[in-house]
Amino acid sequence: NVMINYIIICSLILITIYLIYRINLSFENKNTKGIESVKVNILSDCIVIISRDNCPYCTLLEEQIVNSKKRYTNIKLTPLGNFKFDDTFTNLEIPERDNIIQEVKKIFETGVLHLPTIIVGDKIHIGLPQKEKINEIFN
Repeated sequence: NVMINYIIICSLILITIYLIYRINLSFENKNTKGIESVKVNILSDCIVIISRDNCPYCTLLEEQIVNSKKRYTNIKLTPLGNFKFDDTFTNLEIPERDNIIQEVKKIFETGVLHLPTIIVGDKIHIGLPQKEKINEIFN
């Protein structure tokens, strides 16, 4: 009789663990590839940076590209979930701005965003690159 109680308790524990596992799977993002699977094509010669205020990696990147030889625009995500566009972006032609917004939307639709994200043409660089790579991209 005691053995049957142990078997029932173990069975209930295993069923509970399995149910928790299945529930957890249902909440995970279905797009497992994330940003790596996104195909972008920035038509402008402007490098696009997606960053956020008070992000230490974004601040490091900004400090390292102050004297960049290439033109770039920094789109900042605000704490309220809005975007703050810099003067470079607002001075672009309307078709260039529309293209950048459409391509950046593709990244946000994945539900995964690593900051900073750098977009150069059809290439996406996720996170803060090594100093050599930053020099290669911006100089």
